[in-house]
Amino acid sequence: MHLRCNHDVGHPKNPPPVKRAVQFLAAEAGLIAILAVVLSFVFPGAENLRAIIISAILALVVQLGSFLILQAMRGQGVMIGWGIGSLVRFGALITYGFLATRTLGLPLSAALFSLAAFLFATSILEPVMLER
Repeated sequence: MHLRCNHDVGHPKNPPPVKRAVQFLAAEAGLIAILAVVLSFVFPGAENLRAIIISAILALVVQLGSFLILQAMRGQGVMIGWGIGSLVRFGALITYGFLATRTLGLPLSAALFSLAAFLFATSILEPVMLER
């Protein structure tokens, strides 16, 4: 019988996947909140603010899902995980473009620009948070 000893468990450089996901969620929420404030000056008005808030919530969900996919692929094919995450982000942006104006009645420019900005900015966090 062969026993493996994993000395990295609990080590701050290699936190468990759930802790890493929570850290990513906190970091992305902070970054999205800062960007949302900036975008509320770029796109003033109540309807634009509504579009920014809905985009922020959608970006949180999409990015967390993409990060979980990437984390699951870690060690097997990180590039494949990033590719899948990119497809998920692109699909979310396209779908949101159709739903934002037709179903939700949001201003298209504020909705799409804010979602694209949130997704781009938080995707930069992925490799940093994956290595933590």
